[in-house]
Amino acid sequence: MSADLRELLELASDDVPDLDLATEAWEEARRQHRTVVRRTVIGAGGVAALGGVFLVVQDRAPAPVPTQGAAPMAMGADGRLPTAEIGGVTVYLAPDPPAEAGLPRYPRATELAIPRHLGPADPAIRATSGSGAPPGVAEPLRAVFLVVAEGGGYHPVLFAPGAPVQVQVLAARITQWEGVQSALGPRSISDDRHRVVIPQTGRILVLDARDLSVREVEVPDPTLSLAGWARDRTTVVARGRDGGWLLDPRTGSVRRAAGAVNPDWADIAEGVGAAELRSFGGSGELTGSEPLLGPPVVPSKGSVSNTEGWVAGGVFLPGQYQVALDRSQGLVAVHTDQLPRPRVLAATQGPLVPKAAYRVLAWGPQDVILFESRSERAGFPGLVRRVLAWDVNEGRLYQVADVDRAASGVGEFSGTYTL
Repeated sequence: MSADLRELLELASDDVPDLDLATEAWEEARRQHRTVVRRTVIGAGGVAALGGVFLVVQDRAPAPVPTQGAAPMAMGADGRLPTAEIGGVTVYLAPDPPAEAGLPRYPRATELAIPRHLGPADPAIRATSGSGAPPGVAEPLRAVFLVVAEGGGYHPVLFAPGAPVQVQVLAARITQWEGVQSALGPRSISDDRHRVVIPQTGRILVLDARDLSVREVEVPDPTLSLAGWARDRTTVVARGRDGGWLLDPRTGSVRRAAGAVNPDWADIAEGVGAAELRSFGGSGELTGSEPLLGPPVVPSKGSVSNTEGWVAGGVFLPGQYQVALDRSQGLVAVHTDQLPRPRVLAATQGPLVPKAAYRVLAWGPQDVILFESRSERAGFPGLVRRVLAWDVNEGRLYQVADVDRAASGVGEFSGTYTL
């Protein structure tokens, strides 16, 4: 009977197509491996959460996908954003800049030690290193600002919520050159919240807030535009126009990377024909890449990722986004352990909205991305800067802080900062 049954089953299955599950199983194994690696590296080195305060991990249900063609609703009083769907991608429609002031306050801003008004203290009350300032800043750094230095360039100002004053470090003179939008980025401050790395022409500068020491490491690349601490908490990753570099500031060793590098777990970069989601190991070296799903987007600025697999970055929105929504820039957020289908936060268009209006800063707890929104105000010079928070799971937008206006006088805030 068993032989007859086997023959019958073989005959019945002749017309059933074979399922090739190897590719799908391999991709799922890679995603699970990335999750384990991220958590292992963070656990081995100790967890330093955003601002040195805390890290919350919580599973959430995915945001509901709106019905194709449904008219978007107005933004809710709780910060819930109206949505649209473009080619299978959920797009959250951000309010215009004047309406940002009416957004609800981010409920965890106080816990993260982010003040309502963010910026370096008045020069008259700011302590200056070498002139009666404390010997160092022992508390975890909340932010680093650049202020205008006498004779050109900038000095960093260190802000730690537990410190009595903000400290201006005169021993570090920073320059920003054409083509580099900001010498400070999302990974400028180390995970221990004490060390700061800044790219310069042909060198990187390492500042330790605990003793205000400044060290320079020469890099044979005059085009460095990015430097940040890798997730192994030791390696500094730097990028220039033609390649990447891996440095150990403790020994001064420098080596050119064989492939793409990034100081974070993942980034969103330009690929061949489509933007790519790239993954990196704890030392900043490339481990894999895959194209983003949905209509094409064009990465415009840096990315930042978190331990739970999210990565967010600035993008330009061509094609279908402009035709359907009349919006051309914003942010995308992608989960690296799922299918790489982005969620988009689209900025409004208008004469008061500059190019690259959004810049990612850092991840907060429970998958909330903190970012800078820049806009202009009719009849007033200079940019209006705000820190906003986008909850990528709940589809809500919050106001976090107003950023001091930039000025050009010695000791005044330059407008460049990182959290």
